[in-house]
Amino acid sequence: MKPGPRPVAWLVLAAWAGACRSSPPADARTIVIVQAEGPVSLDPNASNEDASGNVLGNVFEPLVAMDANLRLVPALAESWYTPDATTWVFKLRKGARWHDGREVRPAEVVSSLERARSDPQSRRRPELSQITAIGEGGPGEIVLKTRAPFGALTSQLAQVAISRPARDGHSFPVGTGPYRIQSFSPGGDTALTPAAAESPLHPLLFRVVQDSKTQLQMLRDGRCQIVPYLSPTDAAAIKTSPKLRLIRRQGLSIAFLGMDYARTHTPYVNLKKNPFRDIRVRRALASIIDRDALLATALDGRGAPLDQLVVPEAFGYASGVPAPKQDVALARRLMAEAGLPDGFVVTLDYEGIAMKGSMDRIAAVLAIQLGRIGIHLKPRALLTQELLHRVESRDTSLYVLSWVGTSGDFGSTAEFLLHTPVPGRGTDNGGGYSSPEADALIDAASATLDPAARLAILRQLEERVRDDVPVIPLLRREDAYGVAAEVSFEPRLDREIRGVSLVIDRR
Repeated sequence: MKPGPRPVAWLVLAAWAGACRSSPPADARTIVIVQAEGPVSLDPNASNEDASGNVLGNVFEPLVAMDANLRLVPALAESWYTPDATTWVFKLRKGARWHDGREVRPAEVVSSLERARSDPQSRRRPELSQITAIGEGGPGEIVLKTRAPFGALTSQLAQVAISRPARDGHSFPVGTGPYRIQSFSPGGDTALTPAAAESPLHPLLFRVVQDSKTQLQMLRDGRCQIVPYLSPTDAAAIKTSPKLRLIRRQGLSIAFLGMDYARTHTPYVNLKKNPFRDIRVRRALASIIDRDALLATALDGRGAPLDQLVVPEAFGYASGVPAPKQDVALARRLMAEAGLPDGFVVTLDYEGIAMKGSMDRIAAVLAIQLGRIGIHLKPRALLTQELLHRVESRDTSLYVLSWVGTSGDFGSTAEFLLHTPVPGRGTDNGGGYSSPEADALIDAASATLDPAARLAILRQLEERVRDDVPVIPLLRREDAYGVAAEVSFEPRLDREIRGVSLVIDRR
């Protein structure tokens, strides 16, 4: 999951649902994708979790995009250059038009970027935190100024969609992508139709079905063509059907354990004081976890153990750092030194729907492992939106969060997860971790253009975070998809589903 929509959005789901049109029945050309949740909002920058990205990534374009393997490619901007170290100029694609037929004007793009940069509801403020000014340049040009040299700007901009708000009688926001919105129900089904009248693209219907058994049955009987993010159990069931294909990809998805790092009191622990403020407790947690056993038991070995917040292919991964091993004796000694030899009881929040049971299994194995040092977990399964609401509002004491670092850069992940929470930064730092040293390293990395020097800074950041233990990386997850045999489909590293790459042959 790329962390999701802002707080309160999911709370108004029921109120919106009745006011929106339901999805139409799928015709013979429609490709139906079934997922456990749907977008709550059509503002593409108000959310960045998987369910929304799968849908809205087909409708709205960024200036610069990432292809399926995270290589930068032109999108709404056909080219760009840097006249000096802190100025970026983007030339808009000639003839670019909104879905309502109007030509895209630079002022509208500037307005969209400003909303993403300054709107408190925007989930994309961290990507734009280094920008100091957004304006127009020459004809068809957008000019961005950064506070310091910032070589990662293009990969950051690839996460920021350009849109025009709904107005003039239009029901939905307007984009420039290959699809337009046909119907939408907040948190429910969304139907997309090709933006061009004579387009060869297939219409898409993203249908919300939470029960994994029903999802698989729909795939078997032809009511849908793609089911993403299968659990190991469901993936095994797919392999037995000759009409279906199981497609796997080792992507960027990881899972980590976060905790209430900063508060004196935390809401879901049976102690008067917050035990996670004590470094000895955090280190005990890190010492008791057996990642190999967690992977083997919870995910049937599909994936890899992980002790950093990015996968080895990402820029900033600290290679050569010894992986921690489980040390039960050390963990028990640390708990005793912290004055908690008998442990405590704490609620563990996690995604219990979108992950189709795999997070349930991760929570169950963690409960066994942490129980060895007296930390007794009360698992609380939540919808993705509910979990993110708790993380962002810090209404949680201990949680497991899945994360997809779509920029392929530790610096970007650190902006979201490790920077001191301030407006536009640290938006998913659910434990309130705050370190002047870590913040300075994050800032230094963003202002350094030389790759070798930047890599050295990010390695220092990894060492700082490893010492402080505000989060505990657990696993790299394998992405598994169930796909109808007649559909051509190749997973992307960022897990998002793009209609332009889908072909179906029902002959």
